[in-house]
Amino acid sequence: MSNAKKSLVFIVLGALLYVALTHHLIIIDSGVKILPKSKWSLDYTIYSTHGKTPEGMIAIDDLRRDGIADLLFEAGKLSEERKEFLLSKYEEDAED
Repeated sequence: MSNAKKSLVFIVLGALLYVALTHHLIIIDSGVKILPKSKWSLDYTIYSTHGKTPEGMIAIDDLRRDGIADLLFEAGKLSEERKEFLLSKYEEDAED
């Protein structure tokens, strides 16, 4: 393999690793939504909402902090009132 091809492979692998560290790929219905992470990690890089309740998804600190509630609202999986209620529940827990 030539140096140019090796370099290209490393660049592509580096880009994929960067995306995996900095973004959640959220599978909602039959599509994928991209949600930026607030901190670099591999936690919840690929996350499927199938079979999960909005309450259960919002209970996950990393996803809640990164905006899963807004994503669920935009996808029609959560009403604005329910979103605000669930988020306020965790804000109260954080204050204790």
